[in-house]
Amino acid sequence: MATPYREGTMSKALRICLIWGLLLGVNFSATARRTPKGKRKPNPKITLRVYDNAGLPARLLSRALNQTSVIFGDAGVVVAPIFCTQDEPPAVCSQALDPSNIALRIIPGPVPGDEYNALGYSSGPYITVDYSRVEEVAARSDVSPDRILGCVVAHELGHVLLGPESHSAAGIMKARFTDKELRLIREMFIGFLPSQKERIRANVFSREGETRDLKARSIPLAQR
Repeated sequence: MATPYREGTMSKALRICLIWGLLLGVNFSATARRTPKGKRKPNPKITLRVYDNAGLPARLLSRALNQTSVIFGDAGVVVAPIFCTQDEPPAVCSQALDPSNIALRIIPGPVPGDEYNALGYSSGPYITVDYSRVEEVAARSDVSPDRILGCVVAHELGHVLLGPESHSAAGIMKARFTDKELRLIREMFIGFLPSQKERIRANVFSREGETRDLKARSIPLAQR
């Protein structure tokens, strides 16, 4: 027997489907407004010009800077190294530093007059790391030199972006790497504190803006 068509039941079902459709449509529209496609602000970038005066193996130096990049990547910042110690260094290596560029110099031993226990130091946009001290710490701690070097570079770059008086009681910005920090370095579980990450991102965004302004002012009016 054919089932009789019941208008009331079908109308009710249709109304329910229409209501759910409208609700889903509104929700999708609201979600689309909250997360517009292609509108996410890219992570700010800092360029690190690397001058290796210690003659490190290329693979070791690459691993060390990858460690630095991982630490800053966790803070939402891209670190882009440019190697300026090759036979034919990029032309940018001889140009003046702009706010988005930091210079890293790796030396084979301590500079006379420097604090002996310091693995590195920073002054303005310049970072210097004593690789002989990195090797000493690596030898007594059973941590690979590339990981220690990468963390020292991250620490000093942190000083450039956070200020000279920016040591913390824990994390990558601790004044001295104790056994605890060295263990974390070996396990790659060390980084910036949340408040430091926010300040670093804000600083690098600001530097990018300053660099854009400098480049805009350097373009002759006839070319604009």
